[in-house]
Amino acid sequence: MKKTIQSVLAILFTLAALLPAQAQQPAPGKTNPPSPEKRAEKQTADMAAKLALTETQTAQVRDINLKYAQQAQELRNASTAPDADKKALHDQKKALRDAHEAELKAVLTPEQQEKWQQARSNNKGRQDKPGKGKKAKKSADQN
Repeated sequence: MKKTIQSVLAILFTLAALLPAQAQQPAPGKTNPPSPEKRAEKQTADMAAKLALTETQTAQVRDINLKYAQQAQELRNASTAPDADKKALHDQKKALRDAHEAELKAVLTPEQQEKWQQARSNNKGRQDKPGKGKKAKKSADQN
């Protein structure tokens, strides 16, 4: 009887020790968001491919994208606080996007600026259309 109780307690302690490790994993289907550095690198690579940036422009754009990706991450972190002022954060995010765009325009040629605006407009249009996201893809796969 004593050995049975000890065995049950050992199992319970083992399970209790494993639960915190389980809690650290993201929910199924959800991943951790990319770091600001990864976001900046991806955005820079996309811009370099779409706009045919020179090496100098690519370096400048990478620095600008990293700077604003880090600031955007700080705002995202602040927006999860329970006492966060959503309106003020929204205004700060908009100001950050506007400043980011202004710095990028200073680096890009007029032709590149036009291509970039066109690419951004195409992306905005895609976001507004239903059935283009991951959920729609999963639904189509299930049918």
